[in-house]
Amino acid sequence: MLTSWYLIFAVALAQSFFISLGLTALMRWASNRWDIVDQPGERKIHEKPIPVLGGVAIFLTFNLVIFGNLLLLEPASLMGFDWIRDNVVRFLGEGTWRPLIGVVVGSLMIFILGVVDDLKSLRPETKLAGQIMAALVLVIAGIRLEVFV
Repeated sequence: MLTSWYLIFAVALAQSFFISLGLTALMRWASNRWDIVDQPGERKIHEKPIPVLGGVAIFLTFNLVIFGNLLLLEPASLMGFDWIRDNVVRFLGEGTWRPLIGVVVGSLMIFILGVVDDLKSLRPETKLAGQIMAALVLVIAGIRLEVFV
């Protein structure tokens, strides 16, 4: 049973690595092509323009890996890999859709906030308000961090 989890995590890690590698290169190219870069300035450390669409690659990678694999659970089961679906469903538990939707909506809010900030620098107060609203979505969805319990 333990080796099946290692396999699941190894596949997800490999997928994430290669997808993010490709998407990061694509976003770097797109940022330079369309001049979506952070220009050097007196309050900046860098001395040449830096592409700023890296968050798009991270967001797309996360969603492609998570939802792509969730969509592949049923075909994998039909091909005789029932243990994958059984392990994932047992790991996620019952009633997982509400928190999953919360993560999707909250991460989408942060993604949009980040892209808008990359394209047009937002004031810190605006970014903080957006981040607080995204965190509230997670709380409403029932997501809790129990680090100190």
